[in-house]
Amino acid sequence: MVQGFWKRVEDIITPSDVVAFVALAYIALLIPVKFAFGSSINALDIVIDTTISIFLLSDWAMFKHKHAEGPSSAFSAPKVTTLMSISPILLLAPMVSFLNGPFLTILPAMKLFYFVTLINRIKLRMHNKIVPRRFKFIAAAYITVISLNTLACGWLVVYPPVDDSVTAYIKGMYWLITTIATVGYGDITPSSNLGRVYAMFIMVTGAAIWGVLIASASRLMLASDRRKEMKKEKMESLQSFFSHYTIPKPVQMQVVGFYNHLLNQKMNDDERAVLSELPAALQAELQTYMNLKLVSKVNLFKNVSSQCLAQASRKLEQSFYSPGDQIIVKGDYGTEMFLIGHGTVQIHDGETFIANLSEGHAFGEFALLGDGLRSTDVTAVTYCDVFKLSKEKFDSLIKEHADLRLNIERLMSTRRQNINSNIHKKAG
Repeated sequence: MVQGFWKRVEDIITPSDVVAFVALAYIALLIPVKFAFGSSINALDIVIDTTISIFLLSDWAMFKHKHAEGPSSAFSAPKVTTLMSISPILLLAPMVSFLNGPFLTILPAMKLFYFVTLINRIKLRMHNKIVPRRFKFIAAAYITVISLNTLACGWLVVYPPVDDSVTAYIKGMYWLITTIATVGYGDITPSSNLGRVYAMFIMVTGAAIWGVLIASASRLMLASDRRKEMKKEKMESLQSFFSHYTIPKPVQMQVVGFYNHLLNQKMNDDERAVLSELPAALQAELQTYMNLKLVSKVNLFKNVSSQCLAQASRKLEQSFYSPGDQIIVKGDYGTEMFLIGHGTVQIHDGETFIANLSEGHAFGEFALLGDGLRSTDVTAVTYCDVFKLSKEKFDSLIKEHADLRLNIERLMSTRRQNINSNIHKKAG
């Protein structure tokens, strides 16, 4: 899940973008603090500013070169804001006499214009892509931290600090959060017209922020829990059915287990309505990726390539079996193998028990690899959801994918050892 999240994020934002965002965050956090405390620019600030300028210049140049003839050619010519953001302004400032004092402190803020370049890049990459929800949370947290720092320093500009730097900053942040959260205790209050105006601005801003946050959080929660809520409602209806008809507990457990599986594997009504509007070819492609989740859990397909998984998913045919149904009869000619999506099957040789297999396992592949004759019986123990893969389709997969052949050889060796071990135990 985490790997899938980062893979989707990499399609939107590159490592170079991440470094640029971190560098710009450093500037966005540092400048308000220096300005609020009246700190002067030192040699270390000039070195850091110059280093960031060099990185931003190289980042912009590489992006320009990469997309010189692509759809993003608009970036090929630097804008004035881009030139300002990639210039080592603190290194050049001493050459101009009027660039000194407080004005010199805020000069590095011009680098923040590079945000425009980064955001435009991300918009280009987001075309026809679904943005992960966690990425949205990270972006919101990034903006929130920078905004809170700037507003807290604004209070320190209105009321210059008299305490040490750490205490003064904490007091400024404390006042800001209690004011935005509308739980101010009155221990820090404005005592001038400028302070009152700033406090009113923060209160209005806080009210707007809370409105947006609550609306966004509600929307995200409803969107993420919609499938869970529908599943909960259906399970409650099922429990009511059990109670009304006095269904025995063992049967209830089997029904609930199988129904849970169906709800996890199948589309709900809303999803079906959305997908029904798509062309048939796209619907088939989406069904492939729905099957992919099941196939990837099967031991036979563990650690194979994504291309192999996708091809196998397209070739599957779904079947259902009830307890006692015989899925494979010993001696029959086998033309297919089986993947267990849900339930348990028993492998046996007549009355001789060999093994039980459950969700995520495969059986019947021996006949496809040998002379085609079934060597054991297979019977459904519980209600089973099974996917079939025909010999013809199975052979084409093996020919194309060496990693699948290695998996089969390993599983066949393990299965033979288990069968021989069980037979020897029964004979003993």
